[in-house]
Amino acid sequence: MPKYSDDYYLTPQEIDELSADAKQVSKVIAALFRFETEIHYSYRVEWAAESAEYIGLCEEFPSLSWINSDQDKARLGIEKLVFEVVKDMIIQGENIPEMQKSTLR
Repeated sequence: MPKYSDDYYLTPQEIDELSADAKQVSKVIAALFRFETEIHYSYRVEWAAESAEYIGLCEEFPSLSWINSDQDKARLGIEKLVFEVVKDMIIQGENIPEMQKSTLR
């Protein structure tokens, strides 16, 4: 009597699907590693007098911001937000923005 039932084994189709998933994950990991090591975006923190808080901004993602009463937390917040957005873009197969030329001074 076999140690495992017949439904324990994967079908060729399941193996192919897992292989395709592994290749996709490999591409995502490689892209995230490239992002972490090679792509550096321009971040800044501004004071918003009307709300009396700091706003973390990223030049390459003008629609994103992070608001916090602490300047360092505003900077860290926008960096984390951009990383999450880029991760989602990579998973979806979208092109991520490169560092703006104007920031290369």
